[in-house]
Amino acid sequence: MRTIAFHRNSVRTPRSALTLTTIGSHVVAILTFIFVQVFLVGRVDEALLTFAVVEFIVAGVIAVGWRWAPALGAALHSFMIVGNLEPLLYELAHPENTAQFGVMTVLTASAIAGTVTGALATIQNYRVPATERHAPRWLRGFLLTLTALCAGAILVAAIPRETGAAVSPEVLAELPAVTIADYYNDGVIRVKAGQLAALRLENTDAVGHSFDVDELNVHVAMPGNTDSLALFVAPETPGEYRFYCAPHYDKATGSGMKGILIVEP
Repeated sequence: MRTIAFHRNSVRTPRSALTLTTIGSHVVAILTFIFVQVFLVGRVDEALLTFAVVEFIVAGVIAVGWRWAPALGAALHSFMIVGNLEPLLYELAHPENTAQFGVMTVLTASAIAGTVTGALATIQNYRVPATERHAPRWLRGFLLTLTALCAGAILVAAIPRETGAAVSPEVLAELPAVTIADYYNDGVIRVKAGQLAALRLENTDAVGHSFDVDELNVHVAMPGNTDSLALFVAPETPGEYRFYCAPHYDKATGSGMKGILIVEP
């Protein structure tokens, strides 16, 4: 019985400040996923719900007190960053999509905090006696710095920007419309070879999208609940080109929001 008691005590340990911070990072991620579904998407999204459930389970495992558990939290945060690196970088590079930029900024900061504190909490759990696991001196400053950077970035992104050449709403309304529902589900857009193409990109979603045609070097951001303008000269040679939404299309598998741009004679 003594051996069993000793074994349990050696595995489950009191939660240190680093461990609690790791748990907190997962709570922030869970709340962010809920925010996106309630206020941006407006519905239950299967992928986001799955992420939230996984985050909740991992946070619960860490809260139990097993000394290896913070490493699991760090691994999950690292996986979330690496596995979603392309859309993450896209959103962070397009602050005009203020809501999504803010969401990605918060998720990135929580992932960084959780990865760092989770890894260090695991090391501390194995190397430092439970009674001596104090909060590192740098922890408060580290968290305050991340919070300040997040708040500053989101505030700067929310500042209205001056645009270059403007198109009046009346002129924009007369252009051929490319809608999310009709064209980004393997829809077809037709333009004339060698002619100037002007398209009105309708985005009625609260979430930002984009209109990208790599071969034509066309990359237009589509902020949420906004009409945008895609203006380009079609190639002289007829052909077919893939257009897609950069944050919601996987080039490796070909799955996601995409369609075909046909250049006709």
